[in-house]
Amino acid sequence: MSDKMKLNLALLAVVAVLGLLVVLEPGKKKDEPHPLAQIDTQSINKIQVSGRQNFTLEKRDGHWRLTQPLDVPAAENRVEQLLKIPSAPSDTQYPVDAAQLAKFQLAPPNATLALGDLVLEFGGSDPIQQQRYVKLGNSLHLVTDNFYQHLTAAPTDYVEKKLLPENANIHGIELPGLKLSKDKDGKWTAEPPQAEAAPLYEMAEAWKNARAYDVRSYTPMDGKMPTEKATIRLADGQSVEFLVAQREPDASWCGRIGNCNST
Repeated sequence: MSDKMKLNLALLAVVAVLGLLVVLEPGKKKDEPHPLAQIDTQSINKIQVSGRQNFTLEKRDGHWRLTQPLDVPAAENRVEQLLKIPSAPSDTQYPVDAAQLAKFQLAPPNATLALGDLVLEFGGSDPIQQQRYVKLGNSLHLVTDNFYQHLTAAPTDYVEKKLLPENANIHGIELPGLKLSKDKDGKWTAEPPQAEAAPLYEMAEAWKNARAYDVRSYTPMDGKMPTEKATIRLADGQSVEFLVAQREPDASWCGRIGNCNST
């Protein structure tokens, strides 16, 4: 190999190394993806979702409630999913062009999430990367879409599935044909009397821990509300009433507010 060819190969190697240095930029940190919005979730006391579904959640005494279209305790884990949406990384940002909003399904938006004063508007998806267009103020963002299902869920999906309040202290249960009462010593009695006392305690525990496997709005088929009911009396004086909507094929209990909890 001639000296000239060796020199050319050496120069080629130097150029290749310099090219890699330009591309890889060793020692330089890559920019961390920015969240869609900076927000203190602890300060949020009201959440509104509108679009395909419309509902409102409010924090009262440290606990979340679904207040519209129903007024019931909310499932805290479902609310957390909504509060996490602003922390989704924004991969790309553009200035908003009002004339182009319809192109991104943002005129009107497919869904709107209001977390206190923060308002996020959600459009369609990028056909290539399947990222969601999100409008925030005067900026249009492209965000990896792993949250949109929470914005299109039915309001009843946000209802707490536990039938009684957490740590409920049950003092009485009234069922069709049976009334259970707990005295000051914690002993259960039944009217009419039952052969064994142990099942009475077990029944109270079962109600205390009962959860619905599905929650949905209830409309009587014949226009009449069911009359068979169960009433749970708590130590703090509250009573929770459930109406028996059906027994077969699955038992259904309708809460006092008219929501049906299937258990």
